[in-house]
Amino acid sequence: MHKFSLILLSIFLAFAAAAQQVENGVPENAYAVATVNSKYFFDLISISEFNQSKIGQALLEKVGKNNNIRYQSVEDFGIDLHGQVYIYSTKTDSIVYYGMCVPLNDAKKLDTLLRGLGTPLNTQNGLRRIELEDKKQIVTWNDKILHLFSGNLQDRFFENEQVAMKYGIKNRKLSDTYDTTVTSPEPPMTDTIDSYWNKADTVAESLDSTDVVMQEDEYNDYSSDHYTDSVNQDSIYDDYYASIAADDSIKSALLNKWLNNEVNRLSITKVTFENKSFKHAVNKKALASVWIRNVDELYNDFLSTVYSAVLGTKTNKFNAGFGSANAHLVVEGNHVKLSGALEVADDQVKRYHRIYNRKMNKKFFKYINEDALAYMGYKVNTQAYLEELPNLMKQYYGSLLGGFKEEIDLGATLFSLVLDEKAIGKVVKGDGVLILNGLKKQEVKYTTYEYDDDYNSIEVEKMKKETLPDFLWMFSSDDTKLMEKLLSIGLSKHAITEESGVYTFKNKKSPFDVHILLKDGIVFIGTSFESLVAVQQGKSKNNLSAKNKAVLKKNSMVLALNASKISKAVNTLDLSDSYGSKALKERLQNLGDFYFTSKGMDGNKMVAEFSGEFPSTHKNALKYILFLIENTAFGGM
Repeated sequence: MHKFSLILLSIFLAFAAAAQQVENGVPENAYAVATVNSKYFFDLISISEFNQSKIGQALLEKVGKNNNIRYQSVEDFGIDLHGQVYIYSTKTDSIVYYGMCVPLNDAKKLDTLLRGLGTPLNTQNGLRRIELEDKKQIVTWNDKILHLFSGNLQDRFFENEQVAMKYGIKNRKLSDTYDTTVTSPEPPMTDTIDSYWNKADTVAESLDSTDVVMQEDEYNDYSSDHYTDSVNQDSIYDDYYASIAADDSIKSALLNKWLNNEVNRLSITKVTFENKSFKHAVNKKALASVWIRNVDELYNDFLSTVYSAVLGTKTNKFNAGFGSANAHLVVEGNHVKLSGALEVADDQVKRYHRIYNRKMNKKFFKYINEDALAYMGYKVNTQAYLEELPNLMKQYYGSLLGGFKEEIDLGATLFSLVLDEKAIGKVVKGDGVLILNGLKKQEVKYTTYEYDDDYNSIEVEKMKKETLPDFLWMFSSDDTKLMEKLLSIGLSKHAITEESGVYTFKNKKSPFDVHILLKDGIVFIGTSFESLVAVQQGKSKNNLSAKNKAVLKKNSMVLALNASKISKAVNTLDLSDSYGSKALKERLQNLGDFYFTSKGMDGNKMVAEFSGEFPSTHKNALKYILFLIENTAFGGM
């Protein structure tokens, strides 16, 4: 297994495959396919640079050690380094298959590389084949393509009584064989400990020394009984684990048989993978991509496993209305972008479009500082969301909890009757921004206890310095009457104070005060009293860039991180001057901005994207990432 893992790692790191030929090696029923563009990889990092890297050197040394060969380059592996790798998975109700297709440019070199795994079995059409020792992986190759196969059995398939009986599987549980009714008698209860010892003394006085000596026959009977109980208990465990081992042996044989059948089937099948959804999802600029045939299908597999393992029951089919999904990793200079899309069922598209139909309040922009450490913006239509929520609940949970479908329908109906979606939508429109402006040291009160001369505890208030977040949250509201009434009640109850139009809520258990301001149809909630007074007086000065304004305008969800500013904030913290903390500060300082964004719906798909800017100290982002991996894995940070 160790040798196979090493070969697999070398193939992964080689990032190799020929696009047209390898795609023909993907089965027509694949439900997940991942691709890696090796040509693009080695355009960003040359083959010679990879060979000279610490990762490349370690790879060449380990692969060469297994074959007693001194490899100079990954090109010596016989793998074509100018195409795409295809990694895929297929499944049935009983087994999940995994495969990898890699093209070759020199099969003789690969013959040498793989000889450490054993002597290959030559089959028809020049196909070589090695079945690994554990019989859970099979490697096949010809002059053009290397194919790796493995599989995992579906445990829940064998939990079916008829299936288990068919294959001779016992599915024995320890509780089935262990007799839990055998218990030791409890000692008699006594009123007091004194009475217990009094009785003991009375018994002792009535006996002479010969009476308390156990006769040999009695001792042998006692020992024999306890020994027999111990042996029986050991036998129970032995039988149980023997049954488990027998089941595992049967399953291992089935896995090997089914895996060989699949390999034989694919070796004679010449069907090209022609899934339309996969074809439409192809991104030729991507370094790596992942495509999934149906997300609901994955949910069902996962939930079935969880329900079976945790609850011991089966679950109904989950139907959220999600179809295929894809993700692409693109590297352009010092920028990295990971984008994804999730297909939504036709009857759900209009619902999600309604929910995401909201514009960002442009007034927010003048209260966001470009030097903020991070901010999160969001915009959804609250009224539409509340109106669609009952339908979404029935969609999600009605299918999953089929036995409670009527109850779920009733709950959804009551939800609609109780809530006034339109009124709530006016109070909280659905757009807002949460800003982390910085970290500041502040003296805070805390309660502790001291003891007087008589060891009586006395509650004492003390002061200490803590680093606290300085944040501001603001959201749009067309109707602030509810907020005004709540603040008015707080004032009358002396739970809130007011100064310069800013309301302050103080809580002894909270390390900071919370300040609230209502202005221009916006509710402001923050930790800085001075900032909110400046907003109230129209003196707030901020300089949000046109770039960040555009990001907030066009996306339904935004999370932005300013790594260099975060680095400066981290420098103010009382961190140790260890080598690791210094390295962390240095890495953060050199990074640029990072964004997670989502436009919500784009046609019939939910879309999202993560993007990051890496230091210009390296020619491109991939080289910098490789540098980080090397320093982490091999030290030298």
